[in-house]
Amino acid sequence: MHQVECCQINRWNCSDEVYATLEGIADVEVHTFSCIGNCHQCPTKAHGLIDGKRIENDSPEKLLEQVLELIQS
Repeated sequence: MHQVECCQINRWNCSDEVYATLEGIADVEVHTFSCIGNCHQCPTKAHGLIDGKRIENDSPEKLLEQVLELIQS
């Protein structure tokens, strides 16, 4: 089971579709918190924690690709 953590503000800003997609994958648990400590990037980049690894990207689409690569490897 892969653990995905994201912050609510980033979901509202740009990445909600990423995490909504991940919530539909059977072996992925998505946890949304008020903050995951990446505040300096939150307004400008899509980001999250995947199995404890911090990831970020310039677009939600690229973030989703990055996450899918991590969970499929």
